[in-house]
Amino acid sequence: MEYAPKPVACKVTDKTFLIRFPSCGGDPDMKWIKKSVKLFKKSHCRNLILDIRGNGGGDDRNWYPYLALVCDHNAWESTSEYRNTPQNISYVQKTGWPIANVLKKESVKYPEAQYLRGGLFQRVYVRRPDKRVQKAAVIVDNGVASAGEGMVLSFRAYSNRVTVFGRDNTLGCLDYANVATIEMEHCGRTFQMPMSRKFGLPDGAIDATGIAPDVRIPLPLPARLTDNIDEWVIWVAEQLEK
Repeated sequence: MEYAPKPVACKVTDKTFLIRFPSCGGDPDMKWIKKSVKLFKKSHCRNLILDIRGNGGGDDRNWYPYLALVCDHNAWESTSEYRNTPQNISYVQKTGWPIANVLKKESVKYPEAQYLRGGLFQRVYVRRPDKRVQKAAVIVDNGVASAGEGMVLSFRAYSNRVTVFGRDNTLGCLDYANVATIEMEHCGRTFQMPMSRKFGLPDGAIDATGIAPDVRIPLPLPARLTDNIDEWVIWVAEQLEK
């Protein structure tokens, strides 16, 4: 079995387009991500498959262009609390939360957050829903984690056109994030600590179970998953085109 998803942007059929997005960690980079969006728009396909199998996370901002394609309503979404340290506050202020031009975001603080500060809720206002997408599918596996899982939750929150397909739940690695690593000078040990956590824990925690797909794919793992159109993609395309 060769299971090593690689970036792909191509037609599956005349009606359905595939974007395989296996990492939020910079490969593919933002140039490729924007190109994949343009290729979809030029294809004139009405159905979109976002295949994120194996996407173990990285930078949330890498999937924002895809969110802009499928958003169709306003929603509030629980985000993260940030540990109240000068370095962490500086990092959050520098990186910010840039969203694609078709979206507008605002954050509000929750009064019970006494030792953490940051955007605890976010609301995305959909100014101009993209009418090119009639139906959208997100394909997941048990390798989807962290920012990949955040992508799934946001797509569910802001779009009625998205259905999540998969055989297994996602990995479950989102409740705590932005891990800082410190080398202890005198003992030689490494200390790691998450600098943010999902708001509302333990309610709404996903680490113990992962995220369940909306539709279970009744197929075994593909014999090959690299840059090819595999059995799962074909099956999902058939479901969208029904």
